[in-house]
Amino acid sequence: MGKNKKFTLRVVKFGGTCVDTPQKMLTSAYACKNRIEEGEKLLVVLSAKRGRTDELIKFTEMVASGDMDRFMDVLVLGEIESCRIFRHVLEDMGVKARVIEPSSTLWPVWLKNGELWKEKTEEKRKKLGKMLEAYDVLIFPGFVAREKGKRLVSLGRGGSDVSAFLLARIFGADEVIIVKDVPGVYQADPKLFKTSKIKVITADELSTLSSLGAKVLHPDALSYKKKSIRARIIHHGEDLMKEGTFIDGEVKREISVSSSPLSLITIHYGDEFPAGIFECLSSYEIYGISMGSSYLGIYVKEEVSDKIARKFLDFFPQHRIVKKDGIGMVVLKKKTARDRPGLINKVTEILARHGINLVELSSIGREIILYVSFNDLGKVLNLLTKYG
Repeated sequence: MGKNKKFTLRVVKFGGTCVDTPQKMLTSAYACKNRIEEGEKLLVVLSAKRGRTDELIKFTEMVASGDMDRFMDVLVLGEIESCRIFRHVLEDMGVKARVIEPSSTLWPVWLKNGELWKEKTEEKRKKLGKMLEAYDVLIFPGFVAREKGKRLVSLGRGGSDVSAFLLARIFGADEVIIVKDVPGVYQADPKLFKTSKIKVITADELSTLSSLGAKVLHPDALSYKKKSIRARIIHHGEDLMKEGTFIDGEVKREISVSSSPLSLITIHYGDEFPAGIFECLSSYEIYGISMGSSYLGIYVKEEVSDKIARKFLDFFPQHRIVKKDGIGMVVLKKKTARDRPGLINKVTEILARHGINLVELSSIGREIILYVSFNDLGKVLNLLTKYG
């Protein structure tokens, strides 16, 4: 199976809340059966039943010691349990299904240095592609991968989302469907706020929201999404073709710089925070905010900085105000918040080695933001692009 496949191939991931009761398990299986009857093939990724992995962790910690990575073959048992039951349910419905477990010689999800091990995954893909000629559904436990050296590794809590997009990338699937207990992505947490569902969201935006704490997808999942692969998040039920939220595009590493010089206006306020300061800035674009124990720094365009500083002096005459001009901003956007561990240290070492002074560095979600002299922007961009 590959570029010339003659059927629609979808990867369907069912979360733990979609398989944690007999009725939910049956509903999930019927949803798959309905697509098979339309002539499609499915790669199904299953999570452990809700709470099962926590039970395994707790029990293991009570009877054995050591790093939990040592017990990955135990912790994945919840996912394997779900897969084996799901296979039997599908077979009872007349669907030809097979479980591919991490111990199998056919296991396709192999990583090398945190990235897909292309040679290994291609070897497994060819064998599993032929198997799809005989089976309607291949079922995979989520949450784990194998690394070079055959070690079983975790993809993180909630890592079944990552498994789904990894499999879609390996097999060149047409679509990834993430089935959850909510109908899609919302503007805010629907359990806390009255809010509306988002019909379309970019992979870049959703990846950023996930890295900032939105419990929609695992923060690493969309880094494996190809632009050509469609993706949806839908509510659990018997219809996998319901609307939900469509995820558009792909996530990329990016470097961008400010086009004009910035100024840093700093207010030293002591014990009395300057209430109303953001109202003063309502008509101006802010490029960054930093806070210390007794000061607030705000980055704005240099061309309007004098006007803003005078406004601050009028509104907050009791505070000291300082302005620094000629600052440039560099934004490094990673694929995920955890992409490339040690990147901040590497960046600061490169800049220091080439005589670049940092005004400030901050990091949030997928972004690392550097403030340097505006005159050094070109050099900084070249260095970061060169050393990547």
